[in-house]
Amino acid sequence: MKIHGTAKGGALSKKDFGVAFGGAAGDGITYSTDFSSHGDWSDNQTNVFIDTDNDMLEFVLTDSNTDEFMNYNLGSNVSDTKWVLRYEIVFTTLNGNTQDNNNALFVGFYSTSDPSGALVPSGDALRYGVQVTETTIANILDSVTPTTTPAQTKTDVNNDPFSLSTAVPPASNPPPFYVEIKRVSADLLEQRVFENSDYSTDQVGTTMSRATSSAVDGTSYLTVQLFTQGEISAGYTGYIQNLKFWDGVNTPP
Repeated sequence: MKIHGTAKGGALSKKDFGVAFGGAAGDGITYSTDFSSHGDWSDNQTNVFIDTDNDMLEFVLTDSNTDEFMNYNLGSNVSDTKWVLRYEIVFTTLNGNTQDNNNALFVGFYSTSDPSGALVPSGDALRYGVQVTETTIANILDSVTPTTTPAQTKTDVNNDPFSLSTAVPPASNPPPFYVEIKRVSADLLEQRVFENSDYSTDQVGTTMSRATSSAVDGTSYLTVQLFTQGEISAGYTGYIQNLKFWDGVNTPP
């Protein structure tokens, strides 16, 4: 099922900036895409796919027992001390579900090309996710390292920065939110959401932080992962646009 009919601005150039670790994306960007082409992302799935006609990566979390992902292999591990990932996200529908099962969307860096099978991937990961249940959105910033105990450490905050009332889309023209995930140091991960594309004004909610460590390694796969844990009676849909990644910096140039 594709989500079309969303109002968008002027046409974007039909190209996928994507020379990882080569600086060819311009402005010091390690990787950037407007999703106007598929580029080197993994194959489209039923519920997560790149829609080049509308320049977006769409996600559909209305089906029960969804376990899907798409990723882009950067070709080298991202820095274990500092990087910045930014993307726009739009919720076109947003509902809890009467079954009260987890319904999750994660975005971040993974060490495995196949993270399917569980809410916690088998390899290392640094990621941010929204996990919608019946009445809440759990905002999760987590660090996953199977070689350590515990394998997963996470900051799990209900309804901050996103909640079912904060992020609920209007009947038409749903607003974009601007998500920034930042590795501040070897020991610290941060996440912020803004209402403006400058990624500095009109912050939504509070800043999330999560302790991590340089033990998280091999995270070369930029990944969008969908996981529904059981039966989903309603769910949510939306899309991601204008994704940009800077490796080795805390502040984009």
